[in-house]
Amino acid sequence: MLQYGTAPDITQPFLLVCEGFGDGEFFRHLCAERQITGFQIENLTSHQKGQPSGNGGFRRYLQGLSGRKGSPKAVLIVSDSDEEPDKNFDEIKRQIKKANLLAPDNPLEVKRQSAGPALVVMMLPPHEVGQSAKGSLETLLLASISHSLPTVASCAEIYRTCVGAADWPTTKADKMKLRAMIAGHWKADPNISLGYALSPPNGIIPLGHGCFDATADFLRNFEQWLDSYGVR
Repeated sequence: MLQYGTAPDITQPFLLVCEGFGDGEFFRHLCAERQITGFQIENLTSHQKGQPSGNGGFRRYLQGLSGRKGSPKAVLIVSDSDEEPDKNFDEIKRQIKKANLLAPDNPLEVKRQSAGPALVVMMLPPHEVGQSAKGSLETLLLASISHSLPTVASCAEIYRTCVGAADWPTTKADKMKLRAMIAGHWKADPNISLGYALSPPNGIIPLGHGCFDATADFLRNFEQWLDSYGVR
């Protein structure tokens, strides 16, 4: 995983950059589980002094690409929709433009550049072009873990109501419930981070669940999809 202060060579045709360590681990394990190749998966980090948290670091990331060895065909930016999908996407567009690049008009659209890699933005949870959906990566993960651990999911829902979180916004409620389920299920380390909880050998969050199919299919067909836009 990329951290600021390092600049690994770009060795794959596509860069996939997301917000944090947990997001990066999700895509790394999903690609391995679904046998998807061609992506170099990197993440932003808030550990450097002055570095914005969340999706606030994409401008700096994009500006740093020109100084790295290697030239990808495309950069796929991945971010959470949270409670305001359109606003969050507009913020990413703003950062792309501040990096002096052309921004796509909508999620899951290709924007070719006069020089350099094409840009694509994916918002989580995934949705069709022209549509939006509240939530985050945790919204997807919650669907998978709830299917594999239905009893724990029921208990977590009772807990959510008990602590007065039933009316929390979607993203915060999903994050809280997912954390409660992981902590309540994983006796070996109830405080295990999301990134490590996603490791397939732990079997906590099955990545074969159908809720991940749309994302996996998009990544698997990414090169052919780019070709249809003339990106070669």
